[in-house]
Amino acid sequence: MAASTTSSKLIPKASPKAEHRLPLRQKSNVATVPDSSWADSYIKRVIDADEAVNDFILFDYALMKHHNVLLEGHTATGKTSAVVGWAAAREFRFYSISSSIGLEPSQLFGKYIPDEDNSGHIIWQDGPVTDVVRNGGVLLINEINFIPERVGTVLFSLLDKRREIQLLDHKGEVIKAHDDLIVFADMNPDYEGTRSLNKALRNRFSIQLTWEYDPVLEEKLVGIPALARLAQQLRSKLASGDFTTPVGTNMLIEFVDNYRHLGLNIATLLFANHFSADERHTLQTILNAHERELAADLGKAVKRLTPYGENIYSRKNGGNYPLDWAYEDWEYPYADDVDEQDTDSGNNDVTIGDDINA
Repeated sequence: MAASTTSSKLIPKASPKAEHRLPLRQKSNVATVPDSSWADSYIKRVIDADEAVNDFILFDYALMKHHNVLLEGHTATGKTSAVVGWAAAREFRFYSISSSIGLEPSQLFGKYIPDEDNSGHIIWQDGPVTDVVRNGGVLLINEINFIPERVGTVLFSLLDKRREIQLLDHKGEVIKAHDDLIVFADMNPDYEGTRSLNKALRNRFSIQLTWEYDPVLEEKLVGIPALARLAQQLRSKLASGDFTTPVGTNMLIEFVDNYRHLGLNIATLLFANHFSADERHTLQTILNAHERELAADLGKAVKRLTPYGENIYSRKNGGNYPLDWAYEDWEYPYADDVDEQDTDSGNNDVTIGDDINA
């Protein structure tokens, strides 16, 4: 489906005698085709190697069959990226519902607003969900197990065989879903503030996928064996209930990037600060055990960066930061510029697990 456009042009005014007609309607223009970089950078996930089925092929099938798709897994497993990447690759308009306790139906489905021409007329404006249902595209319900009931109940008829929504605030208008509408939802399991998905709602998703951390994808994205082993050990702690903090793929990518710019101590410190205070003693023991392997693998695979221009290590520069970073063998480049109070005889080493904000 090619990217469609919406217009702010109003529907012609209905005759005052035509009571069955709806009020003027202004179209929403919130859903957009994601930038092509989402598709270019996304690494497709293999669903079934024997049948050569990846996630994009499965999503194509879901669109053809009008199936709803539910992705369930821990944070930063790539659930949202998969949907946005597919929408970008297929040039579909995309809108996501960010579930929160304060979410109101009018924000999604529409409301009456004053006419822009200051005529005193009140006109109906479709919300972004109504827009996608009318005109087609990808609707993603983020954290569906956190969505308020007052919003979820409006979506029930969209998710079953009826594929429609009813706008009670707009004279009960019933909107049949566009043939090119596909609905996704994602959820994290048993996170704080969420609730179990009731069976009736879950049953409306014909395709349900568990979105685990994928070591094959992480090898392509990160490529540091020692970091992969560290992540595997920490995730086993999560699975056993010893830890509550998940180790997302994004945390591994950030670790490598922080190492590239700032070194192993700072990279480790920033990584550790994702974890709760009561997890950090055990975490430090694990990190210490992996430290030598991490240093070796990172040293082989990652070329360090050093800052050019203003000295970010000195307080003398008034807080100015360098505009550029350049590839070089790393060494402390500004030792002569450091204030005396930064070079006392105390131990200035970063301790793994210390809070960087403390």
